[in-house]
Amino acid sequence: MVDYKVIGNRIKTARAEAGMSQERLAEKLNVTPEYCSRFENGKAKLNLERLSQISVILDVPLEYLICGVTVGSKGYLHDEIAEIVKSYSGRQIQAIAEIAKIISKLDKE
Repeated sequence: MVDYKVIGNRIKTARAEAGMSQERLAEKLNVTPEYCSRFENGKAKLNLERLSQISVILDVPLEYLICGVTVGSKGYLHDEIAEIVKSYSGRQIQAIAEIAKIISKLDKE
């Protein structure tokens, strides 16, 4: 399920970090400042095209706005992997560590 409030918070943060007012973002999107307020507060749903426009305007990766991480970031999927393996036995975790070592060698070849 899509959490539009979380996405809105990410947009708000990215806008603030870009030093852009809500009014300026609205102008660039050709929408009202009230609409910007609504989607930043999770009260309006955004389609992929609009999210893509916001991503370009704010110069942030689209996947960050949607997922909170970028595919190339160091912590990408860290929490998800930790959640998956937390119930694994020591033997299973050891097997995963061995597989990870093999994979890391592949990038070096």
